[in-house]
Amino acid sequence: MKRKSYVYALYAGAAPRPFYIGVGTHGARNPRERHHLYEARGRSGGKNNLKLQFIREFIAGGVEYRDCIIAAELTREEAYALEVKLIDVFGREALGGCLYNLSAGGYGGRNPLPSTREKMRAASSQRMSKEAERKKISEATKCAMKRPEVAENFRQGVERRVLTEDGRKRLSEANKNRVVLDETRKKCAEVTKARNAANPEAFQAFLSFANRNGFNGRHTSAAKEKIREASRAQWSDPEIREKRIRGMINAQNRPELKRHLSEMKRGRKPMLGKTHSEETREKMRQAHARRKNRNNAGD
Repeated sequence: MKRKSYVYALYAGAAPRPFYIGVGTHGARNPRERHHLYEARGRSGGKNNLKLQFIREFIAGGVEYRDCIIAAELTREEAYALEVKLIDVFGREALGGCLYNLSAGGYGGRNPLPSTREKMRAASSQRMSKEAERKKISEATKCAMKRPEVAENFRQGVERRVLTEDGRKRLSEANKNRVVLDETRKKCAEVTKARNAANPEAFQAFLSFANRNGFNGRHTSAAKEKIREASRAQWSDPEIREKRIRGMINAQNRPELKRHLSEMKRGRKPMLGKTHSEETREKMRQAHARRKNRNNAGD
């Protein structure tokens, strides 16, 4: 295991508390702890303007720029773990601490404040509202996807997010508290239909990928069993049961939903001339027995 990483701290003169914590690599041509000074002197570009402005101010006042190696000969994982811990101990300046770090450290990138996130969202929304900008991004994406290495990296990324157990778990956690408005669902459906109609080749390629990997609208037996177990566990919780029943009652009383259900059922008689299989009948009997037992227990 390579131990080429180290953790450093930057100080303004004899100040007892550092103003920056970072990770560097032994033997690098440009030591990371000195790079911040080069940025402040204008020798290299930099994105952390608050940090650079602070360095320029204390240097202009005759205060020495001082760096210190806190721990050396670490693996990358050990260095990042120590960086995260130190940033948490000293605190970032934006959150009341003394450090000018933009992120919480580790592998993660920038970790903006909520106010900064809102500004970034507004800027992104304004940019994407322009037809010319959307077209430009679309053309650049199509051009990039024609390169085999880009397409392969994209495919692997999708597989990591969707096909692995860890990826599915992260998606599940992210979607648990997600609320999607009916208006948003309608817009997404319209955009998807228009995109598929405009690029049928890409749509067919997606369908082929979905069929190969089991995303064809049909759950496997194992997946169905997991869904059943999860549903039973949730409905066994009285609080969740009460919340869902109340939600269904409220939803059934919505006039727009009643109209929608009425239009869907109009002229449709799916069981006309048909009978349930014996297996389905047995499942229905068992489900009815469970509901009856629960109702009797509740009484």
